[in-house]
Amino acid sequence: WEDEHLEGLRTTLPWLENFGFTQERRIYSFTYKNNLFIFLDSGGGNPTGDHDNDTWTSIYPVFAEQMQYLEKELQRAKAKKIDHVFVTYHKPSFCQVQHDPLPADQNPHEYLKKYSNDLDIYVFNGHSHTTEHYLVDNINYFVLGGGGSSQSYTNTKNPSPEQELYWKGKPRVEE
Repeated sequence: WEDEHLEGLRTTLPWLENFGFTQERRIYSFTYKNNLFIFLDSGGGNPTGDHDNDTWTSIYPVFAEQMQYLEKELQRAKAKKIDHVFVTYHKPSFCQVQHDPLPADQNPHEYLKKYSNDLDIYVFNGHSHTTEHYLVDNINYFVLGGGGSSQSYTNTKNPSPEQELYWKGKPRVEE
């Protein structure tokens, strides 16, 4: 945590370099059995410590450059008729508990949505210590942030208006 140079990650998983991952370029992708896996970097915690204003904080590369990379990969997947596309980034596009979802101007959803009728897309996020599922514009979004840490049950000040499909309005309990 807070390892700016990602020394622990890079030494533990040195094979990530084969996919273009470096200290300064923390995005990569690979194809496995006609499935495309895309990893983006929305950044860690908000540098101000203000969790009520969750934004895309990565500068490795910045949001616009990552969205160019995402679109290039999605175009490639469409051209190659890839079966499934799995996209991972830390901060959630849609969320109701603990942290606000990414704001529209820093949310990959608008880029993914352009391909959602042609590709089977699944997005995996963390950051909020809960489990949630959304189906938005034919894209499955999963918030899987409760893995090992204490879970959160407190609604954020600005929850996503989209229907949450995992809890379906029932009270959340520890999993």
